[in-house]
Formats: sequence, C-alpha cells, structure tokens
Amino acid sequence: MSTQLELVKKSDNKLVYRIDAFTMLTTDFIQSLQWPDNINVINFVFKSPIENEDRILAGLPHSPDVGVVYSLKKFKTLTEPAVAAVLQVKVPGANELAKMYLACRERVFAHVPEKVIPAIDMNVVLAKMENQIKSAKIGYWEVKAKPAGAIVVTRLANNADVSVQWVPWVWIDDSLLAEERRLLHARIRAWLLENIDQEVQCVVNSFNVRSQKFFRKMGFVPECIRIVKS
Repeated sequence: MSTQLELVKKSDNKLVYRIDAFTMLTTDFIQSLQWPDNINVINFVFKSPIENEDRILAGLPHSPDVGVVYSLKKFKTLTEPAVAAVLQVKVPGANELAKMYLACRERVFAHVPEKVIPAIDMNVVLAKMENQIKSAKIGYWEVKAKPAGAIVVTRLANNADVSVQWVPWVWIDDSLLAEERRLLHARIRAWLLENIDQEVQCVVNSFNVRSQKFFRKMGFVPECIRIVKS
C-alpha cells in the first residue's frame, strides 16, 4: 500500500488512514488499495477540508462502494416560523414508513442501473420500521394532508468506534413545489437542531449527488470518505 498513507486507527474490520487531500482519491488510487484479511471498510480522513465532493465523487467507481460521511454539530440558530403549508404531524405506522423507506431506497439505486438491487423481505423491512418507531427519533411532515417528508435519527459507531447519532435514511416527496420543498427543508433543519444531542452524522453514496447537496444545505460538513469492500 502507498507510503503516503498514515494509519490512524485499526479495528476488527476497519482501517482509518489520513492522507493529504481529498483529490488524491482517484479511480486508480481506489482500485490499487490492498485489503488485509478481515478488513471490509477503509475510511480516509484528510489534512485539508473536503470540497466540491459532488463533482469529484461522481467520477469514482461504484465498486468498491464509496461514500462520504457528513457531520452536523448542534448550534443555536434562528428558524423560520412554522407555516400551515408544511405541517409536522404524528409519525405514521410501520406500513407507511416502509413505503417511504423503499421509495428512498429505489431512488438511490436508480443512479446505478448496473447494480442489482438486493431482494427485499417485507417482514424484515416492517420489523425495522417498528423498531425505529420505538427507539429512534423520527420527524414526519405533510403538505395538503399528504406525506411530504420524513427523517430518522438512530445511533451508529463513528470512525473512532464511538456511538453517535446517525441519519440512516431521509425521504422527500418528488412532487413538492419549489416553495413547499424550501419550507420543508427549513422544517427538517430546525427539527435536526432540536433533536440531536451534540452531533449527528450520515453517509451518502458517491453517486448520490442529490443527497450530497441536500445534506450540505442542511448544514452538514463532509468529514471523511468511507470505502466498503464489494
């Protein structure tokens, strides 16, 4: 492996390296990575900030899977007052959440038609949604009495193997008008800042430019790049 890599951390299945700049993660660089036995995740942190990730990541290979980890730290901010056009309402049942989750999943895979979408076991999905309703924080909004958006915050281990708040999925209705979408984005951002302890993170696939731009708009900052062995 390249001598430019500085090992930051090693765990049972993960390596964390530090390199100079995000732009060093070219296709050739990624395809030249060596994967020690039992390692299936390599994370890269950088000596300089990650910038223009929506342009650079889109050109990287889809195998192995490349994603960017975003982080939002809690801070005080003025938020727009709630308006009738976008209402936060009671979280629906597992069946309705499952529909949104699957719509989110299909949207992600639509970017990579060469990938085979793994089969879905609806019993597993429904059980997952039931568990999130019981244990996660969920924001859910409607526009004109119809589902408009949902976001879930659970917990997951970060680079340092410390449990942090984590966004596993977020869904926004494609049919929203521009102003409805803007207001919903404001509601989601305010909800996040009210419902996280200190910090929340998420990971977005390299090819999912739309989500990268969404989390940037929410105030998230790219923290590292995660590569998962295919």
